[in-house]
Formats: sequence, C-alpha cells, structure tokens
Amino acid sequence: MPGASPTTERIEAVARVAAMAAEAGEVVVADALAQWCQDGIELHVALGLAPDWHAALRRRRRDALLVEIARRHFADLGTKAAAASIAGAVGRYAASAWQRDRKARRRPSGLEGDVFDLLGLGEPLGPERVRQILRAAGGNHGGCDYPPTTPTLRGERR
Repeated sequence: MPGASPTTERIEAVARVAAMAAEAGEVVVADALAQWCQDGIELHVALGLAPDWHAALRRRRRDALLVEIARRHFADLGTKAAAASIAGAVGRYAASAWQRDRKARRRPSGLEGDVFDLLGLGEPLGPERVRQILRAAGGNHGGCDYPPTTPTLRGERR
C-alpha cells in the first residue's frame, strides 16, 4: 500500500502470513500471529513459549555443540579429560583470536572454528560444567563412552 507506515506494512505482512498459515492448516501459528498482531500479546506468549525461550534454545545449541566438539576433537579421551581439553581450548582461543575473528566476522577452521561457534552462543564454561554437560548428554561420542568403561586399579569406573 503506497504511503503506508512501516508499522502498517509490517502488520499487513504478518496478517498475510497468518492467513497463509491458516490455509496450510497451521492453526496454532496463525492464531498466535493474529493475537500478536491484533491484540498486542507478545509473540512468545501467544505461541506458548516460556519468556526465556531464547536462552533455553542457546543452551541446547551450546550443549549439543560441546558434545560435537568432544566427538570431533577429543574422541579418544574420557569425560574429565575431554572437558578439561575443551575448556582449555576455549580459554586459549578466547584470550587470543576470538575478539579479532569476531570483529572480522571470520570463522576459522577446525577446533578454533567450533570454539568460535561456541563462544558465539555465550560465555565460556569451566571444565566441571563442560563435564556435567557431556555426562548429561549420555556420555557417548565417537564410539567413546563417558565415562570410559576401562576399570581402574580398584575395579571402579573412571
């Protein structure tokens, strides 16, 4: 619509998306968009999401990436050693090249690239928290179980 304000254009665009969603059978999404657009309800509330859903999503992505880093780069290590190695790699990269690479929008390759992605999701974690995340993920990456199934001298699992 010529001469319409950006807000009006946005509302009309959302209304079109809601109509298309309703036609496609996505009633929940269509209703949520309509409530957000017409009634002023916050979108996350209309969709039934928790207020901190962004943070929860970031944590899930971070945890999955930590497990992937363990699989890719530390598959031969147990939980504790892998967690310490990951935390160490994050600390070294954060202290050296992270700020420069982030400003340049340049993602390095290899382990530093994975750490770049991890730091993009939030603050670095210490080795104990990384270990807890790896264990909670089922303790399995690349065929190596967390904790390793190798018995210690006393017959306990490491």
